[in-house]
Parts: sequence; C-alpha cells; structure tokens
Amino acid sequence: MPQTLGTPAYTTSTASGIDRALKELYAPAMNELPNQKRILLSRMQRDASRKSLVGRRFLEPINIRGSAGLGARAATGGTPTSGSQTVIEALIPPVYLYGSVVFNLPAIKASRNDAGAFARVMDVEMNGIRRDAQNDENRQYHGDGIGSIETVNGAVAAAVTTIVLDSNKGIAVGMVLDAYSNSGGAPSTTRSMDSKTVSSKSGTTTIIMTAAVGATIADDSHLVREDNRGNEVTGVKAALATSGTYMGIAKGTFPEWEGSNVAAAGAAISDSLLMQGILLAEENGEGDVDVVIGDYFQFRTYGQSLTSDRRYGTSMQMPSGFKGIEIANAVFLADRDAEAGVVTCFDMSTWIMLEMTDGWEWDDTDGSVLSRQEGGVTYEGILAKYEEMYCRDPKANCQITGLATS
Repeated sequence: MPQTLGTPAYTTSTASGIDRALKELYAPAMNELPNQKRILLSRMQRDASRKSLVGRRFLEPINIRGSAGLGARAATGGTPTSGSQTVIEALIPPVYLYGSVVFNLPAIKASRNDAGAFARVMDVEMNGIRRDAQNDENRQYHGDGIGSIETVNGAVAAAVTTIVLDSNKGIAVGMVLDAYSNSGGAPSTTRSMDSKTVSSKSGTTTIIMTAAVGATIADDSHLVREDNRGNEVTGVKAALATSGTYMGIAKGTFPEWEGSNVAAAGAAISDSLLMQGILLAEENGEGDVDVVIGDYFQFRTYGQSLTSDRRYGTSMQMPSGFKGIEIANAVFLADRDAEAGVVTCFDMSTWIMLEMTDGWEWDDTDGSVLSRQEGGVTYEGILAKYEEMYCRDPKANCQITGLATS
C-alpha cells in the first residue's frame, strides 16, 4: 500500500504539493507488486541496469548454435573439420507504456479546508492507477504484441451499440476500444471501429458502447485498446511461437529460436501432458521448468484430476500466501490472463524484463509531474514505463496448446 500522507512538510492543497507527493510518496509504491495473483508479472526478472541502447534498441548477443567441429577418430586419425559457435544479435526495441491521472482545480482548492479528504482521494487515484497499469502489463505479457483482448461473436451493424463477444475475460467498463478484422487469428491492419468507450456490460459476454460503433464490425474481429495495435509488449505467445519472427530473428532460419510445443488436440490437461511439456523443454532446449501457468479453468481441471496424491506443498507457497500444485520440480499456478486452451511450462531463468525506465516513473521532463491542461482547469500527471519482455532461449520453454476449454 502507498504510504499515507500523514503530516509532511508540504500540503496537497496546492498543485506543487500534489506534485511532490506523487514523486516522493507514490512513485516508489508504483513498482511494488502487492497482488501476487498477477503471476507472470510477479515472476519476471527485472533488469533496469542496462541503459545503453543501439538505435533505441537493446542489444542481446545470442549463442544460438553450437560448433560442429567435433568428432571421434582413431589414435592416428586427423582432427575434425573445424567449426565455430553461431552468435547472432537480437535488437530489441522497447515498447512504451503510459498511464495518466488528472486532478481538477476545484478539488485542489477545496482541499484547503480538508487536506485529509484530498489525501484520501489521492490514495484512491494512485492505488487505482497502479492496479490498472500492472493488470494491463500482465495481460500484455501473455500476448504477442498485437494487442487482441477479445473477439466478436457475430457481425455488428454500424448503427448499434451492443457487441456480443466470444468470451469476456478482459473487457471492462470504461475501456476505449478499436476493432480490427481477423487475419489468420490475429488483428489485421483494417480498423472498423475507432475509439469507442464501453459504458456497461450485460451478462457474461455482451458489452454496450456509449455510442454506435460507427461501421460494420465483421464476425471474429478483434477488440484492442485504443491505438494499442502492434504497440504492446512482445509476450509469451510471440516468443514461443513455432514460426514467424521474434526480436528480428526468423524462426524458420534458426529453428533453435522456436518454442517447444505439445499439441493436445482437444484433450483435457493431465499429468501425462504436463510431463510431456516439461520433458520436451528439457530435451529440446536443456530447460529447467520451474513454473507452469494456465488459466483458472486449466488449473481447476488439473487439480480435480488428482485424488489422494493431491499436494499443495508449502515449498510452493508464494508471498501472498497462495499455494500452487506441485508437478515434477515445478509449481502449477493459475493466471487469469493466460490464454484459453494453453498451458505454458516456463524456465523462468530464460526470461527477463528489459527496462529503459526504473519501473513506472512520473514524467517530469519539464520540471513538474503535474502539467496544467491548456484551456482547462485540470492538472495531468503522466506515468511511463519503457520496457520489453525477452526470452533468451525459447526452446527451453514449452506450450501445451489445443487443450479442452470446457
């Protein structure tokens, strides 16, 4: 939790006082992880030490292929044909994540009579932006950088406000969304709905927008946060894909750069499939799987498949008190942002969060965190985090795909 304001040497009844409070009291708290249920985010190694970039990109040398200069010979035989290590460089551009808070002048003036009340308002705002920023960051870690949150179930006419979804794990009231047509299971570059806000939800899979969607949205179109398409963290889905390009390196050219994969073909999660995934990561990439992550359905299904041998080991207890299910030398954990029908076996030593910033930081390049908005009576503060998630050895990890989802 953020520190309480107490009785500092400054007051939040002025914009300058709010500015100092944001920097001195709330900025450190932004980089804490109070909710350990954001499993993937909480397990990721942070590295904000490498500030040197090449053309605004992180440079990572990769020993992707060993030497072929090996052989067995007779006592007087010649030596093997010489070989060399294959080292390539991944140039990793950071992505730019932002959040903002707004304080209006009437509220600031009113706080002169009740500074404690305004302090509580600040607590609400700062706890909220921290929670929301980290929730969205965790969601992005499971994705592929393109930004799909949900897909549309059935075409939507331009004049209507109601959209039916295939599921609804990630859409919340107040979100501003774009819609893109489907291209091979991913958002295309064709945008059909532009910057429409979710006003309410109805049932489990229906959302209502504040205004008509404005253009026909095709069935299976993808909903993406406003202007996020192609700008999100390049997450697990891209890193462990078995084709395509990851961090500028073509997996087809270097198959060592592919993730390991087990195709479940509609089967339910089981000990057999989990062991297959763990062992395949070890066999293909010398991986040492220590964390297995699936959504709550996969976690529940696996837990129910165990009977008298079910164990919630204390050695697997996380800081929040949550306990996972032991499997081999790993722990199976549930993450609400995990992709449906997919369970991922992670060697967490191969993953890192590269940061240009030291976590979430307030933008004060003009000398102040709060900037007065032109023509208005509001002050805005901008949070920024420049980072990229990176897997240095995809082969040491494995995804079990195509699992039963009901």
